[in-house]
Amino acid sequence: PAVSLATLPAVLPSMSSPDGPPSPMKEKVDLAKEKAAEYAAIGKEYAAAGAQKAKELAGKVLAKDESGGYLVVNEAKARYQAIAARGAAFSKDILDKADISQEDLSKLHRIPAVVSLASLVIGLLLIFSHYNTGWVRGMMWINGEVYEAYVSTTTAELGKDGADSDVLKKYFDGCGSGLFGNGKTCALSTLCAGPTTPYDKPEKSTPDQAWCDLEDAGGLANTLLTVGLIPGLGTFILTFIFAAKEIG
Repeated sequence: PAVSLATLPAVLPSMSSPDGPPSPMKEKVDLAKEKAAEYAAIGKEYAAAGAQKAKELAGKVLAKDESGGYLVVNEAKARYQAIAARGAAFSKDILDKADISQEDLSKLHRIPAVVSLASLVIGLLLIFSHYNTGWVRGMMWINGEVYEAYVSTTTAELGKDGADSDVLKKYFDGCGSGLFGNGKTCALSTLCAGPTTPYDKPEKSTPDQAWCDLEDAGGLANTLLTVGLIPGLGTFILTFIFAAKEIG
């Protein structure tokens, strides 16, 4: 509703009359201004102190001695040399108590070469273990005849040293053509695929699935061996380089 002219003088003094008391809103505004001015002054003080501190630190970092070197770098070198001297004295004291001479320590440079050689031997053993038919020993049934089977992670042979492996060549094409085994082994994948020449008595012969299971197990073993071989070869290379530097 509209305010009449008669009631207007009664309304204005209650808000901001110059003769009457200040309104609550004006008091809040004035208080906010005072706090803002106070915080601004505190902020300026902290900023000035921070700038002075940064200036002092920059002066210390950039300060140079008579030779033109930075004082902070020289101080760090002096501290490092002091720590190194204490460490050398401590090490010498321990070696003296253990009755170990410098001549004894000089012989230690051969250790990396020995470790490198051992890593190489272990790596070669892991590689050739893929073809070692001593992993699994069992019996194979062919046409009712029983043969002793020796299985590696990838190949198999019949009889000791492959004495009966010629039987496999009769039924499986590709047997005896491997790089290892002196022509006496047959790949597990070939045996898993089944005989190319059917057995005379398939019901009295080892099922193909048995060879497939051995192939799967061999594949898992090869994966684990390879996981161990890769860091072993890396160790050999790094140790060999370090040993060459020490001996040289």
